Amino acid sequence: EPLFEIERDDYAAAVDQSEKGLLGLVAEKNQILALIEEGKQSVAKAQADFVSAKAQEDLAYKDIARYENLAKTRTVPQSEYDRVQSQWQVAQASTNAARAGISKEEAGVQSLEAQLKTQQMKIAEAQAALELAKINLQRTLVKAPLAGRIANKNVDPGKYVQPGQPVLS
Repeated sequence: EPLFEIERDDYAAAVDQSEKGLLGLVAEKNQILALIEEGKQSVAKAQADFVSAKAQEDLAYKDIARYENLAKTRTVPQSEYDRVQSQWQVAQASTNAARAGISKEEAGVQSLEAQLKTQQMKIAEAQAALELAKINLQRTLVKAPLAGRIANKNVDPGKYVQPGQPVLS
């Protein structure tokens, strides 16, 4: 049998606030997941850029090897050899930049994955807070655990009570 009921408004508001907080955290988690996927695509693009730059470097290396022999025999002008050598150096720099781009993108993905783990812990905390808020809301209706009579009543309509305060015996 119900004995008395505590005003539910504050507890219902706490449940509502906890639910909205949880939904916000889940939305942030989904955003992080989307950013991770975007980051993985950026890593794939950076890897493709590296392969392209490496191919350009390899071609430039072959050109410099050919022109080196031609320059020794003075078959090509020194300026042509210098141009090819410069192209090889530019290709090397492009390859190094592409390699660094891969590392940067991978670090970004790792950072997002760490944020995801943190977000999952926040979601677990919010779920626990929501469960506690629901329990507190259920406890606003105080029922008799067994049949009997009330001998001492310290509660009246409109009276404030604190959690753990004895109100009936």
